[in-house]
Amino acid sequence: MAEFGNGFAEESLLDSDPGHPEPEEPALDEGEAAIEDLELEAIEARVRELEEEAEKLKELQNEVEKQMNFSPPPAGPVIMSIEEKIEADGRSNYVGNVDYGATAEELEAHFHGCGPVNRVTILCDKFTGHPKGYP
Repeated sequence: MAEFGNGFAEESLLDSDPGHPEPEEPALDEGEAAIEDLELEAIEARVRELEEEAEKLKELQNEVEKQMNFSPPPAGPVIMSIEEKIEADGRSNYVGNVDYGATAEELEAHFHGCGPVNRVTILCDKFTGHPKGYP
C-alpha cells in the first residue's frame, strides 16, 4: 500500500468511501415506469418479429436452393482420388454438336429435367477461345 504526501493511501483512493454512499438514480414514478415497460415490451416484440422473419428467409432460401439444386462452388481446387474420378465419369455425359452460341446456363436448364446437373463444361479452341460447337 503506497502512501501519498496528503496522508491518503493508494487503496483508499480507489475504494468508495462507506461514509459517503454513491448517489442513486432517482426513483421513477408509476407512470414513467409503465412507459419504460411498454417501450421495453415493444422492443422485445420487434426483436421477436425480426427473428421470425430471419427464420422464414432462411427457410425460403433453403427451398430455392433445393429447387435449383444449387451447391456452392468448392473453396479451392478439387483433388479427387482415382476412385472418385471413375465414379464421377460414370455419372458424366458427353453431348456433341452443341450450337456455338449455347451457354452453360442454357445447357443446364435443358438437361435439368433429367436430374441434377453438377457441372457443365464447354470445350473451347485453345487458339481462338471460341467454343468447339456445331455451326
